[in-house]
Amino acid sequence: MIEHHTVVNGQIQQLAQQKSVTLPTDITTDQAAQVTRLSALTGLQFDRDYMWQNVISHRLSVADAMRQSRTSDDLNTRLFAAISAPLLKTHLAFGEDLLQRLDPAAFVAFIYQSSLAEIEWAELALDRATDEDVRRFAQSMIDEHTAANTRITSFSEDKELPLPEEINPEQQAIAEDLARFSGADFDRAYMDVNVVAHAKATRAARTQMSGEGRDVDVRGLARSLEPELAGHLLESSELARNITPSFLYRAGQSNLAEIRLGYLGALRSTNAGISGHGQRLANEHTPVQLQIEQLAQSLNVVLPIELSPEQLLAYGALVRAQGQTFDAGFAAYSERLHDEAIERFTEESQRPTNQQTQAFAQAQLPALTAHRAEARSLLSGLGGQVQTVLDQLRALRDAL
Repeated sequence: MIEHHTVVNGQIQQLAQQKSVTLPTDITTDQAAQVTRLSALTGLQFDRDYMWQNVISHRLSVADAMRQSRTSDDLNTRLFAAISAPLLKTHLAFGEDLLQRLDPAAFVAFIYQSSLAEIEWAELALDRATDEDVRRFAQSMIDEHTAANTRITSFSEDKELPLPEEINPEQQAIAEDLARFSGADFDRAYMDVNVVAHAKATRAARTQMSGEGRDVDVRGLARSLEPELAGHLLESSELARNITPSFLYRAGQSNLAEIRLGYLGALRSTNAGISGHGQRLANEHTPVQLQIEQLAQSLNVVLPIELSPEQLLAYGALVRAQGQTFDAGFAAYSERLHDEAIERFTEESQRPTNQQTQAFAQAQLPALTAHRAEARSLLSGLGGQVQTVLDQLRALRDAL
């Protein structure tokens, strides 16, 4: 938290100077009171309360970043919010995981609240989804998560554990974001949200089932919920792969992923080649984002602000990686992102369904090809260490 948020605050200070915004010089009165309260605690009680505060603050921060990345009138502010959101989401996922390891009651509240969100998102999907398989999935989410929450409520009453009454700020921001889309773009966005949510819920249940679960009854609850959660994860992943969103949806998501990756490489790597490649990605994909936004506006297309599940997992793994593991993972992921982008842009450049998107795709292919070549060269330069560090990176990703 110290390392990452120090870097983020440096970026905020740079942006504030550009916009002539005066930043606060100290924490708020409420935040100071929280510090004072935490300072009086020790042992497990401190650990639990500290992690609770981290989870609460990161849920609010993620929600704010998501809203700013789609509503701010300023491109630089939108990009900063969009770039910050994956890091904040990664912190939130780590925080929730740690909290549930320390406090079984946090797992019960998390899994109940996750079901509440699934039901709310599914109700939106029944109104907006166009794919029949997606609609059937949404109805099953309402039926099965309602039944699951009935069981969780009964369990919580027996154990005298509190349950949340509504979804949390991050889940509400996701609902607001989903409501912007229509057609196949909505279907894909909805299914991607389900992949991430069920991956987190499945992992949370399996953590409780393992030796890390501190309460035997909660371990039993997790064991009863895990098969259904894992089934939802598998089904949502398969459905998401079968839905093809619009070209601009994928182009916008890919371009933002490349900007986010670029900033991460520029900030984290001590290898001059890796950090230089990262800075080029950030510099060269940023003006492209404005072009995509202008094109999307002219064609009445809504652009995503969320990473795809695969992009989010890769980003989370890279955030935890260090040294050569980071460098190899960064270069390999840059190559993969650009492979996928080149394939999509080549298809669009050869498809005369829309002259504007066709011309845009044709114009971007040389830069994408150059970026991929540079990533491949960097990978080659890492030599025989690449496979070892990539194996380590996969292990980090799996640990998420």
